[in-house]
Amino acid sequence: MPSPVHSYSISGLAVGSDIALPGTIVRIATSQPSQVVVRRATVPAALDNPTACGATWQLAGERFLLTIPDIARFLLTGGREIAFEAAPAVADADIAIFLLGTVFGILLHQREQLVLHASAIRVGGKAVLFCGTSGTGKSTMAAALAQRGYPLITDDVCAIAGHTHWSEAEILALPTARRLRYAEWSAREREMA
Repeated sequence: MPSPVHSYSISGLAVGSDIALPGTIVRIATSQPSQVVVRRATVPAALDNPTACGATWQLAGERFLLTIPDIARFLLTGGREIAFEAAPAVADADIAIFLLGTVFGILLHQREQLVLHASAIRVGGKAVLFCGTSGTGKSTMAAALAQRGYPLITDDVCAIAGHTHWSEAEILALPTARRLRYAEWSAREREMA
């Protein structure tokens, strides 16, 4: 399997990707191998012997299959790999929108990280998170505050990590993307949100 073309840092993870993931933090050349690989591949329409399933997803062991109708199928394996197969004529930019939202959120769950449906900004060295369901204004609030000079930490998906620094325990909100997602949604995703 060839090495991924693009290299990013997403939620504290080194990510190699076959496609560009606009708005994410680009990783400068490093000897550190990718902890997560995103690759274009043939993805099955169904998993063998799923242990749980819903209308658009299936779970079998460490494999999670997600189907976004008329966009792509995503197969996540063990929190290490995301394989995707795009529907005909779907642009990589539309695939990236789903990768950086729902799909990466699932991958972080596979890695046993706490993931919130939230946008976050930085205020005075602390993170302020806006949590809620789709359409409640998380991105709008983060965008309004970003326009007023508060740095954006993440939009739509926020991974939370614990960290011990000296003798104090800290909770960290890990950055995923620098750009606000609401400005990049495709018309198809708006229908599904």
